[in-house]
Amino acid sequence: MKRSSFNVLFFLKKTKLLKNGEASVCMRITVDGTRVENNIRKSIDPSLWSQAKESARGKSRKSCDLNA
Repeated sequence: MKRSSFNVLFFLKKTKLLKNGEASVCMRITVDGTRVENNIRKSIDPSLWSQAKESARGKSRKSCDLNA
């Protein structure tokens, strides 16, 4: 029986900031070593992003909406 792997990663595109200074949130899905990246059409201030938790910091409405 073949084992398969599946992983989902959320990250910021810091290289292309929006006009308001926010960065786009992207999602990378990896299945058996094949990657696909997709923009989830959400943005956040880079200082409010926790890469270790792959989520937004804080209790603001925007942070809570993004994490949901």
